[in-house]
Amino acid sequence: MNKIRVLFYKAKIDGKFLDNGISDWTWLLAFVRGDWKALKYDYSHMEIWLPEQEGYGFASVEFNDTGTAPETIHYLGQCFSSTTRGSANGVRFAPASEVLKHPERWDYIEIDLDEVYGYMFNAEGDEFADIRACYGNKRIADAMSWAKKQLGKPYDYKGILGFFWPKPIHHPDKWYCSEICMQFLKIAWITDKRYKRISPRRSARVLAAKFGEPRGLFK
Repeated sequence: MNKIRVLFYKAKIDGKFLDNGISDWTWLLAFVRGDWKALKYDYSHMEIWLPEQEGYGFASVEFNDTGTAPETIHYLGQCFSSTTRGSANGVRFAPASEVLKHPERWDYIEIDLDEVYGYMFNAEGDEFADIRACYGNKRIADAMSWAKKQLGKPYDYKGILGFFWPKPIHHPDKWYCSEICMQFLKIAWITDKRYKRISPRRSARVLAAKFGEPRGLFK
């Protein structure tokens, strides 16, 4: 695995109260704290997107009686997060094909693992490719092992309420989306900080500073 993607759900696109509320409140928090760079990242949900061996997806074109239909993208891989969307009520893996039924609602940041681990250990040349791959696979495997142990743990509603409280409210066996995604990245040594309270908005700002601006999934 050479790359992983972090998905961000665009707020105020489907009229859901919770999405809009998260977006509005985290914007206000960023404004009050003077975190100006975070204001533009209007997101309400976050997922880790892990590819399959074939990559993240492929395109196909179907023919019908009237000619050629628009190109269809078939998304591959698994998404990891904690969510209340659909039938979920906590930590789960889900096929990317299910999560991304509306690709126009999502942005993503792509993380090149070769660059992350090459820079970390000053092993950026071609001669160190095997070392980078071995170490990267080990770190991602550690993060995946940890993620699997979190499966089924409840959604952290109190953690969400902690955004309205002066101090973070964290339960060791409950998670909300950006909290568990950023912890996954820390265990993989992609980020270096444990966040007790972090929103999708702030997560996007932190990751964009290291790996580049989010890109639209749907073009």
